[in-house]
Amino acid sequence: MKYNFYKNTFLLFILFLLMVSCCYKGLYSKNGVCRRKINDYKYKNSTIDNIDTLAVYKEQINFAKNSITKEYVYFEKIDDNSYPYVSYLKFYSNNKVGIFNIAKSDTLKLTREHFDPSKASMGYYLIEGNKVKMKFSIVFQCSHQILREKGTINKDSITALQSLTALQSGYSGTIYVKRDIPKTYLENWKPDW
Repeated sequence: MKYNFYKNTFLLFILFLLMVSCCYKGLYSKNGVCRRKINDYKYKNSTIDNIDTLAVYKEQINFAKNSITKEYVYFEKIDDNSYPYVSYLKFYSNNKVGIFNIAKSDTLKLTREHFDPSKASMGYYLIEGNKVKMKFSIVFQCSHQILREKGTINKDSITALQSLTALQSGYSGTIYVKRDIPKTYLENWKPDW
């Protein structure tokens, strides 16, 4: 009887260690966002003509395309049918980009503090003509991952695509639309990555 108790306790302890050991335990910003280093793009943009670094790009529409049936499914981000957070992209002049996930209730009353770079998921971008590549350092399901997106810049919007897993057929994407907010909310911030 005593033997089974120790055996079960030991197994539970090992199970606990296995669950805890797989979670990301690396660097975080002062606001608790992952800061695990990822490689920047080899080439840098010396000038940025297609992206406004004193604006944010709000997630407006999510979509998916099935490569077999060629059908699109759109999920427009309106008040009734979306997640409780809205994502905003903010581009910086040094080839850095951040994703800010802001509570939907706060999007009607944005402030300067919402765009503190230490609250953003860190990333890098490279622009070639009207094409943009982005990669972000994120923690997803307790492990560090690199989210890669390729996009097209269309005046005041960006259509970004990300590949789905090998088991799925097609791709998904997001359309970000430029949103003008007071420039004082975005000026003089420096990314902490």
